[in-house]
Amino acid sequence: MRRFFVIGLIVLMAFDTATQIGFKFAAMEAAPAAFDAGWLGRLLVEKWIYLAVLGYLGAFVTWMTLLRRAPVGPAFAASHLEIVSVLLISVLFLGESLSRPQVLGSLLILCGIGLLTPGKERERDEKVERRRWRELPPTAGLPLRWRDFIPMRGEGLDFETALARFLNIPAVQVECSGTACLLIALETLKRLSARRTVVVPAYTCPLVPMAIARAGLRVRLCDTRKDRFDFDTDALSAACDSDTLCIVPTHLGGAVADLVPVLEIARRVGAYVVEDAAQSLGATWQGRPVGTIGEIGFYSLARGKGLTLYEGGVLVMRDESLRRALAETAGGLIPVRPLFEGFRLIQLVGYRLGYHPAVLRLTYGFPLRYWLRKGDPVRAVGDAFHRDIP
Repeated sequence: MRRFFVIGLIVLMAFDTATQIGFKFAAMEAAPAAFDAGWLGRLLVEKWIYLAVLGYLGAFVTWMTLLRRAPVGPAFAASHLEIVSVLLISVLFLGESLSRPQVLGSLLILCGIGLLTPGKERERDEKVERRRWRELPPTAGLPLRWRDFIPMRGEGLDFETALARFLNIPAVQVECSGTACLLIALETLKRLSARRTVVVPAYTCPLVPMAIARAGLRVRLCDTRKDRFDFDTDALSAACDSDTLCIVPTHLGGAVADLVPVLEIARRVGAYVVEDAAQSLGATWQGRPVGTIGEIGFYSLARGKGLTLYEGGVLVMRDESLRRALAETAGGLIPVRPLFEGFRLIQLVGYRLGYHPAVLRLTYGFPLRYWLRKGDPVRAVGDAFHRDIP
């Protein structure tokens, strides 16, 4: 790269110098300059003017070639070397004198080119890129666009209907968070059954056992497979009994769980299946959207998710009587808080502005490092949750 840059610079300087020298000699031979047809005729018959034209064409081709591969900053600075070269040729071969301002200007040009060498330019660009991309969010959410804040118009274009059509189910129920969805599901199932044990994977989001405890139910952890986040089938079979209210398979991070053993064991013991698809909206299992296979499923719309409202969640179900029961539970459990919703809207605008690599250092990196310095890795990764759900 450096060799290409140096050779290209020399060729460019030669063409530019030839152009300026050609203009200078053409002007001298066609003197005096009268800016009339006679002077233009004398100029056009001078061989030097064609040297200038050829120099311009050669410089243009060389410059375009340089820009394809060389850094723009050094190339642009180096293109002004022809000022120095023309000055030297004029002094050496045309008998012109060299003034102090010309010497100072030439030195400044040479210093500028030295400061913008390809190596330093590349090193500076790499540092800028490292700073820009140093902060990566914990999840890869899609950036919002300003038009996403505009309410959708037209029949069937409201959010709930569009999402239900996407999931190929009759309806969805939007709530304030994915955790609230799980809590509503558990409270509803608790009213429908005397059972009180919920089986969850031993590796899952901390909010899952917190919601179970908030509903007054018992958590039973089940070991996972050695190579996956799925339930270990033998361990799940042993963990389920006559007190199992529901089994909560987790599609963690978009990795779809195998639901075959879960559905079989749930059917055998008479338990419900509540799919935790908080991190897997859009994933499918055997051609069906995850979250829609069990009796109840839920998704998270929290920040960082592929589809986000900054905070929010979606309950899905196929049974109409269960849908009515879930809606009734939500009406008595989830308070209406207009001020809180307004604050969420402000947070969503902040998410639109801040979820970008250029500012993630401020919105994500600074808080992370602050809590690490305080010796609190739980807060640093954002897993410090309030017990007050929702």
